[in-house]
Amino acid sequence: MEKDVCAVVVTFNPGMDHLSKLLSRLRESAGAVVLINNGPPLRDVAADIDNPTNEGLAAALNQGIAVAKQGGFRFVALFDQDSSPAPDMIAELRRSLVDLQKAGHNPAAVGPAYLDPRTQETIPFVRWGFPRHRLVSGQTSPLRVDFLITSGILIPMSVLEQVGEMDEAMFIDNIDMEWCARAIDAGYALFGVPTAKMIHTIGDSIRTINLFGLKRQIQVHAPLRLYYIMRNRIHLYRLRQVSWRWKLSDLIRIAYKYALFAFVIAPRMENVRYMTKGIAHGILGRRGKL
Repeated sequence: MEKDVCAVVVTFNPGMDHLSKLLSRLRESAGAVVLINNGPPLRDVAADIDNPTNEGLAAALNQGIAVAKQGGFRFVALFDQDSSPAPDMIAELRRSLVDLQKAGHNPAAVGPAYLDPRTQETIPFVRWGFPRHRLVSGQTSPLRVDFLITSGILIPMSVLEQVGEMDEAMFIDNIDMEWCARAIDAGYALFGVPTAKMIHTIGDSIRTINLFGLKRQIQVHAPLRLYYIMRNRIHLYRLRQVSWRWKLSDLIRIAYKYALFAFVIAPRMENVRYMTKGIAHGILGRRGKL
């Protein structure tokens, strides 16, 4: 058990069986577990903080970080309800982070390699590039990367004091992208730890489609999530600290995503309505909860 690590879990209408297993695993791995619930009261599990309305992922993470800070913890590990860390994941992350600090690499955070249980694929880490990003994997030592997903990330509390917490006005989606860019801009580095393992799903589902004779697996998001994805990306395009390589590459990706959800993935008309509203609100600079 890593007694100086506080694990923060954010929920929104979770599957209770999976949540119970996640909390049990984290209680065996971390010095404390803080549960922030953004939806209706949980069944059979008491949350440390119950938000009567959905305050958004970023606000809930910040609530958990505040509890960890009050508890005097040295590190905070962030999780969403769909993750399943390996028993030694937090220990591996902490060991790697401390080694990186001792070697003078100034890490802002470290994150695990994660496997998508729907595809049985381990998702590689990434360095930004144009027109394609560079995927990095296949090693056992920590890899310098440009981005880490929120779930499973381990951050020193001292870094949060310097870089700041999560941007609550983003509400959900791309919160990790903005924070990672801010951390790098502040002079820190991000590292993926291939020996730290986690099972994790992104998107509401995976759908296999046939495009021009080629089968592709697509991460499907609900229309409301598409709104935040579109709106928050436009906000990121405005930020100086976000890599220009990512911006140029993502302009291509977001155009492809719009076309895909407008013409291929149902419900098409609702997708178009929410994506278009997200783009409009992004251009207008609207933020926060829809």
